[in-house]
This record gives sequence, C-alpha cells and structure tokens, in this order.
Amino acid sequence: MFQRELFIIVSLLAAVTLAVAGLGWYAISKLHETSRLIVADTLPGLTYAGLAEERIHDNRHKMHELLTPHTSSERESIILSIKANNTDTLWLEYKNSIFATEDRQSFQTLMEMRSNYLQSCDRFYTLVDANKIDGAKAFYYGDLSDRFQKYKTAAKNLFDYNVKQGFIRGNTVIRSISLAPWLISVFCILIFMGGVILGLRTGLSGVR
Repeated sequence: MFQRELFIIVSLLAAVTLAVAGLGWYAISKLHETSRLIVADTLPGLTYAGLAEERIHDNRHKMHELLTPHTSSERESIILSIKANNTDTLWLEYKNSIFATEDRQSFQTLMEMRSNYLQSCDRFYTLVDANKIDGAKAFYYGDLSDRFQKYKTAAKNLFDYNVKQGFIRGNTVIRSISLAPWLISVFCILIFMGGVILGLRTGLSGVR
C-alpha cells in the first residue's frame, strides 16, 4: 500500500516538475523572441521612421524658403541641401528591419506616397529654377502640399505602428519576467510539500 502511495506522490511531483519546467521554458523562449524583435525590429523602426519624419519636415521648411526672394546661386544651394538631406538611406534601413506583414504593407504604401511626392518636388524645383515664383507658390500650396500630407501621414503611420509594437512587446517582456519568480516559488513549495508528505508517510509506515 505504501509503495503504491509513494509511486503516486512521486509521479505527481514529476508531473508538476515537468509542468513548471515547461512553463518556464515557454516564458524564457517568449522573452527571448520578444526581446529579439524589440532589438531587431521595434527600436530600428522607431529610430529610422523618427529620423525620416524629422528630415521630411526640415526639407519642407527649406522648400518654403525658396518662395522668398533669393539669388539663383542661393536657390541652387538650398535645393542641393534639400537633396543631400534625403531619406533614402533611412527608409532602406527601415525596410531591412521589417518582420511583420502589416509593417511591410504600410511601408509599401509609404514608398508609393514618397514617389508621388518626389515627382512633385522635382516639378517645384523646375518652377523655382525658372524663377516662376508665382507658379511655384501656387504649386507649393496645391499639388505639392496634398502629396506632402499623404507622405507625412504614411510616415507617421509607420512610426505609430512601431510605438504600438514597442508597447505590446515591452508588456510581454514584463509579464514574462514577472512570471519567473512565481514559477520558481510554486515549484519550491510543491517540492517541499512533496518531501514533507513523503517523510510523514515513511515515518508512519515505520511506526506500523
């Protein structure tokens, strides 16, 4: 009778140990994967999207300066500085850090809006180079502004997406870390209780 009870207790302890070990492995693997995504996806996404947004606005401000009186050489210098401050490298780096389908689709939308906007920019520069300031102003506040807003919105959507993913993944890391002490505590308590029960049963069987 005692051997049967001993077998049952040991089996239960083994099952509990395996269950706790399984949960621990799941928590650690989840923590590892989420941490990897934060480092390889979320942080680069936030960095590149944020820097790109900053350059977009800087260049927009410089383009507005072209609507005020400048010499030909000054206009050329401003246009060159705008083109040098492009977002090509930033968006390429962002593309290389994409993991999720949703992020990839949003990025493709961004590239379409950017392509349309850059076409309008070239048209704007042509008007400015020709010293057609009135036409440049009308174009700046019309077609160029419309395409700029679409491009800016697409860039902001990417940034907001990464903020959201950072929040979700950060919470996952926190939950995984918080789960570990509880698993260890439950495991220790169950092992202790199993040891006590085994000790008591062994003692009682000896008394008989």
